[in-house]
Amino acid sequence: MVEMAIGERIALLRRRQDMTQRELSAEVGVHRNTIARLERGVLTDLPGKAIARIARALGCTTDFLLGLSEDETTSELWAAEEAPVGA
Repeated sequence: MVEMAIGERIALLRRRQDMTQRELSAEVGVHRNTIARLERGVLTDLPGKAIARIARALGCTTDFLLGLSEDETTSELWAAEEAPVGA
């Protein structure tokens, strides 16, 4: 299996969702150039909170973005976070 860099994973997921770099950057709260530089491999280091926001926007895990897991699934992960308290 070929290893993908974080930028390649971001681009893959963003395109799958038919999302532009501008839309992703607005949702995540970073400049569009940051997304573009990540996808091109120019920028490879990002604060953990930014990676978490990108993962949430793309519906994947941070582990998937970082290449630590090939499992993109987040339905259970995000559902647990968004469940009402006491549910």
